[in-house]
Amino acid sequence: IFKDRGFLFSQANFTLAVRVDQHLGGRAEGKSADAEGCMLQPAGAVSRLPNLSNAPVVLVGSPRGLTQALGLDCGVKTLQQAGVNASFTYLPDLGIDGNGHFMMADTNSAEVAEVIINLAIDME
Repeated sequence: IFKDRGFLFSQANFTLAVRVDQHLGGRAEGKSADAEGCMLQPAGAVSRLPNLSNAPVVLVGSPRGLTQALGLDCGVKTLQQAGVNASFTYLPDLGIDGNGHFMMADTNSAEVAEVIINLAIDME
């Protein structure tokens, strides 16, 4: 959470509505899933993340960062289902191409940092 351009950290907790051994999030392979193949919590038994419900969360993906393999789009859906204001920003959609999974160590890290800073400012 950004507060007065500084960080305010809050411990995340959740209200458990499903069994601990259930797999949540990620891509489904032969299991029940939504239309895009994302595994979500069963309706009527949704765990919530109340401490994150007022904190916007942005997952940032890059073309060589295993974005689809890690299911970041499904991760956003899982967070949203848990009551989190989550979104996904894909760097090539903003004209930034070529980054890997450790984008802040790439040679264009200043450009990536500008995107992240602007996302944070837009959330205020």
